[in-house]
Amino acid sequence: MKKNILINNIADKDQVLTPGRKIVRKRGKIVWIDRENKVPKIAQGDSIRGELHLQTYYGKIKIAAKDENGSLLKDDKRNVVYNQVDGKDEIWMVIRKPIDKVNFLTDVIIDEHIASFLKMQLETGVKQNELLDFQGKTLRHLRCRVKAARGFMNPDNVTVVKEQVYKSTKEYKNHIYADSGENYVFGLFENKNGREIISISKFEAAKYIEALGAPKNKRELFEQKEPVYIKKEESQLIHIFEVGQKVIFYESFKELNEIESDPQEISKRLYFIKRLHQASVGNMLFQHHIEAKTDEELTKAYPKETFKSAGKDGF
Repeated sequence: MKKNILINNIADKDQVLTPGRKIVRKRGKIVWIDRENKVPKIAQGDSIRGELHLQTYYGKIKIAAKDENGSLLKDDKRNVVYNQVDGKDEIWMVIRKPIDKVNFLTDVIIDEHIASFLKMQLETGVKQNELLDFQGKTLRHLRCRVKAARGFMNPDNVTVVKEQVYKSTKEYKNHIYADSGENYVFGLFENKNGREIISISKFEAAKYIEALGAPKNKRELFEQKEPVYIKKEESQLIHIFEVGQKVIFYESFKELNEIESDPQEISKRLYFIKRLHQASVGNMLFQHHIEAKTDEELTKAYPKETFKSAGKDGF
């Protein structure tokens, strides 16, 4: 019976950190070591496979504190005072959006004064692509805060892509940032205060290889993140999550002991990790082990209008 089937969802072989190997060509022609016996020259080396980071680039800015009139606050030495979050200067991720792509109702425009000035123009009937700045010049772009899920992008979770050509005295302005591409592995850290998911993206894995060579195991990748603190106390890595791993859902060890000899009950609860989804909150996408529908088929089979608990793509 279908209910008694326990499928072995063998994950694709992990090729992310597999050393690269390619035939050497010169001006499009194969370079031969032994032409007579058809032995080509082979180039080998460490490599990374997958999308390292997304193609949209971001910047970072510090948020200055302001008084009730919107004026900048300064200390006794006339230095700008910045908003504080957990004892650190507040930093936002920002993106330059084309003016016709800006939503003046929902986007957080960094310059509040220019935002008010532009909204006044819109109310008088000026078209969005014809808006003017304070000098009377047509605006092409506006800096907006970067959204993520139901909030905003966390500056601690972005990927440093490269350095700026022209350096600033402010370190956070010296790099170009992007949202991390594909997640490679998640690490579950734990101490007496709780648990936390720490991610390793493929971009970070590539950086590790560039600096230290291919790791012996995935545990080594997390050493660059340690120590990991949960509520100011050091935690330990207790598990590494990878795509393809099997997961059994249960509420207690007693319940697990009761079902371990019942294939039907195990089958109902057995899932595998389909995707390491959202690194910032440790979200993973699970799929039932005997479910073979594509994302598109699942969306049609479990529409959100009917199945209120269905997530993205019907999961």
